[in-house]
Amino acid sequence: MFKPRKKSKKQMVNTAIILIIAVFTILYLLPIYWMGITSFRPEAKSMSWPPNFSPTGLVMDNYRVVFEQKSIFWYIRNSLIASITSVIISLIIGCVTAFSFAFMRWKAKTKTSLLIWIISLRIMPPIAAAIPLFLIFARLRMIDTFPALILAYTFFNLSFVIWLVYGFFKELPREIVEAGLIDGCSYTKLFTRVVIPLTIPGIMTVTLLTFIASWNEFLFAVKLTAFNTRTIPVLISGFMIDRGLLWGQVSAVGLVSIIPVIIVALFIQRYIVSGLTFGAIK
Repeated sequence: MFKPRKKSKKQMVNTAIILIIAVFTILYLLPIYWMGITSFRPEAKSMSWPPNFSPTGLVMDNYRVVFEQKSIFWYIRNSLIASITSVIISLIIGCVTAFSFAFMRWKAKTKTSLLIWIISLRIMPPIAAAIPLFLIFARLRMIDTFPALILAYTFFNLSFVIWLVYGFFKELPREIVEAGLIDGCSYTKLFTRVVIPLTIPGIMTVTLLTFIASWNEFLFAVKLTAFNTRTIPVLISGFMIDRGLLWGQVSAVGLVSIIPVIIVALFIQRYIVSGLTFGAIK
């Protein structure tokens, strides 16, 4: 007599879960949908009230301005150069540093102090570092150059990479590391042939998160660039005029700018879920 009740209760729970997922999916996709239809609307209708969610009266004027007058591909190229280079440098330095903290001998107090100092760089407001970095790069005549932007992004991302990768390294079974050392592996071989292959899912997840952070970074980009190295976020900030914000063109740039991030995410998607859950089950 009780079996149908249990089945019914389970079905209700599953239905509730599906409804919750559907609601959150709609809430997540709604801004992207709104940005998409706004990018195809004339500027005069982009702020109409009440809002019109139907895709009617669409034109290509905003995209013509963005591609022909604003040269968006040039900004995308600058963002890709700065972001990808910064991610590579951050991963190399971050992985080596995290390996040192995870597997080499450190005094407990020294190790804890260094880790706290590293995370404090992430906690520190970026504006506190932007002005000193600007003065340093100005003295070195590096303003509006890719090396300055890449170094600033690396400074911004490095503590994040070290802490996340350190967590992934610490989740590795200690027996595997000790077995490698007993078999005669040097620390270099242990790092490249054992630790890195076993933590690839976590490292790829960190790669995606670091790339997104660099791609969307605005403060350093606007402070350290003038013309030659301006990135996508700086371009978006340039659509503010005396009459307000050009929402149609901003939406067009925003829609185009998420495409590289989607491509990177699709490229490493098979690592993302396993990377986010790495170490959760032992």
